[in-house]
Amino acid sequence: MKITAQEEYGLRCVVAVARAIATKKPLAISEIAKTEGLSTQYVAKLMNVLKRQDLVTSTRGLCGGFTLAKPATQISVIEVLRALGGGFDMNSEHICSHFPGKKPSCVHLGSCSVRPMWMIIQRHITDFLQHLTLQDLLNEETAAAARMEQFMREIADNDRALQGASTAKRERSLGAR
Repeated sequence: MKITAQEEYGLRCVVAVARAIATKKPLAISEIAKTEGLSTQYVAKLMNVLKRQDLVTSTRGLCGGFTLAKPATQISVIEVLRALGGGFDMNSEHICSHFPGKKPSCVHLGSCSVRPMWMIIQRHITDFLQHLTLQDLLNEETAAAARMEQFMREIADNDRALQGASTAKRERSLGAR
């Protein structure tokens, strides 16, 4: 997984907008640019991408700027990253077609022990980013990290429960033979 500059900076910009909600005023592009150390042109481009995806709204005029289109608790990090071009929906075809070596297709298409590893990692990343909201990113770093650790434990617990159910089902089907 590769995070682009557009995804990183765009996420930082929308978090800045979410932080500004406490002021009850839209956040101007110039303020976002100054806070994030980016050019106003680049911030304008990022905010327009986010606006087209209905994650932020804009108000024109002297007191204009950007606000979130919905509460920070209802905007997941994966929504923001996808809006900014993030390709987080990797599937086995993607993995196998991108790394075939010198052949037209991967030599391990029939039996591959590497593909499931990538798919499990991808599923965990996607689950994590779906659970994480902009509200979670508004906390100071220690609290945000603690919340993220909690998500990871929940994801791991869910996996163990699914694995246990799968094992029990497999054992029942073997016993029925």
